[in-house]
Amino acid sequence: REWPDKERLRMEKETLGLYVTGHPFDAYEAEVRRFAPTAIRDLKPGRETRKVAGLVIGMRTVKTKRGSQIGLVTLDDRSGRIEATLFADVFNEARELLHMDRILVVEGEVEEDDFSGGLRIRARSVSDLSEARRKYVKALQIRLTPQDFADGLNEKLAQWLREEKEEAGCPVVISYRNQAAESQLRLGEEWTTLPNEERVQALRFLLGQDRVELMYH
Repeated sequence: REWPDKERLRMEKETLGLYVTGHPFDAYEAEVRRFAPTAIRDLKPGRETRKVAGLVIGMRTVKTKRGSQIGLVTLDDRSGRIEATLFADVFNEARELLHMDRILVVEGEVEEDDFSGGLRIRARSVSDLSEARRKYVKALQIRLTPQDFADGLNEKLAQWLREEKEEAGCPVVISYRNQAAESQLRLGEEWTTLPNEERVQALRFLLGQDRVELMYH
């Protein structure tokens, strides 16, 4: 089957050293804007806590005089770039999430960066996309038609939902439509699922990209 956009772009970067057919953030921008609505280019300095999302394109650490480490992470959402400053406590909590080409959501204060002349964000917390989904997703909506039952997709869907029961996830809502009517059915608690990338993509391969939607508050 055809590679998903994320995999194709990763291979372009590994082979050619740059992205050719798009930007990895593009596939997630519409979703990310549900909980991090402001693009990097539109950020303004202020004391209120903001959520900034972007692709990690640069990382480095510096040591303070006391010997603790500060993480400096550059985020890119294609509209612009901003450096996130992770002081020791935040840096230590987020260390496992800090990988190149990963989408991160940083909460903190946006301020002017006297060194670069641009902006930076002083991080209070850092999440990857899976953690952000667990925080903000209201439900996973799946669209089904009578033909899906004739094709046996309902059984494959049931199997997909049974594969993971280690912890509670978000509710699953079935949007069922036939020639006469349409209705939404909320499944019971035993059919919840974690909205992580691997499982969502597997479901989209099964049903189609436009029939699986993450619903946000």
